[in-house]
Amino acid sequence: MMSNDEFAQIIDGAFDRYKGNMDVVESAIGALAIGRRLGWRPLFIIHQRSTIRRYEKILGIKFRDKLPEVGVKADKSLAWKIAKTLSNYWKAVRGDISGIRTPVLE
Repeated sequence: MMSNDEFAQIIDGAFDRYKGNMDVVESAIGALAIGRRLGWRPLFIIHQRSTIRRYEKILGIKFRDKLPEVGVKADKSLAWKIAKTLSNYWKAVRGDISGIRTPVLE
């Protein structure tokens, strides 16, 4: 798991390098922050593959390298709760199984 210092360095670097709509870099940073608690597997279910790739490019990282596979708060994601019961996680990630991608529970 990345340290708070490494987390801050990733954010600072992404913000300094990014040119474009600030909403996009803000979303990438938010995904990284949420991913620290949820893990990369739930994050991959919540977001489309193209979005994950775009965020990784903006942040200059691979989520799999920096985030836990399953975080301590993963069960706050209804999509993750459903995906855990499936025999094929990657089908859920690809969107091959309908009704999986849902918002995070409060």
